[in-house]
Amino acid sequence: MQMKMVTQYACTLVEAPMGYGKTTGVREYLKNIKVRVLWQRLHDNSLSGFWKDFCCLFRETDVDCYESLLEIGFPASSNAREMVLGFIQKALPSESTVIVLDDYHLADSPEVNDFMEYLLWNELPELHIVLTARYTRLANLDELILKGYLQHIQKDALEFTPEEIKTYYRLCGVKLQEKEIKDLYAYTEGWISALYLLMLHYKEEGILTALPNISRLIEKTVYT
Repeated sequence: MQMKMVTQYACTLVEAPMGYGKTTGVREYLKNIKVRVLWQRLHDNSLSGFWKDFCCLFRETDVDCYESLLEIGFPASSNAREMVLGFIQKALPSESTVIVLDDYHLADSPEVNDFMEYLLWNELPELHIVLTARYTRLANLDELILKGYLQHIQKDALEFTPEEIKTYYRLCGVKLQEKEIKDLYAYTEGWISALYLLMLHYKEEGILTALPNISRLIEKTVYT
């Protein structure tokens, strides 16, 4: 599982469409390893909003850092970035720390992307950044991957195999026949949200049938 390599990289990018369990997968994995987790959920593309929330990540670990970062504001200049980097480095505890920027695609900002890349290129000891996103626009993504700063986890790594589908359904109290497993895999391609909705339908109706507008149903389930 690629998630096990989080502490081996400056950054892990978990990139997949809605409904692939990105947030849940990251949260559950980090709960079971010995790291300090700082979690930021992004809501929109407001630069000031992003920076305020980012600063709040350090409020509990170092109040001086939190206040200094707020005072500097989003670092648009190289001098400001160097100052921010210094404050973050001083604020980090000695233990491994993982900063999670959840729903990173909502920032969709060249300025935020540039700042993230600046942090990665300067690779602070014991700091690891996890980005969960439906898509990203990091300008130097390929170079970051090639030089070992970033591992890229894509949707194929989050898809359930037929054997995993069988196990998942069994744990949920549903025993599948081999043909049903093959049909499920062919229809969902291992998409966890689709598998979940089909399982609910199976429990109600007792048969596996393709649901119309599955993507729309998943979106409604996720956001309501």
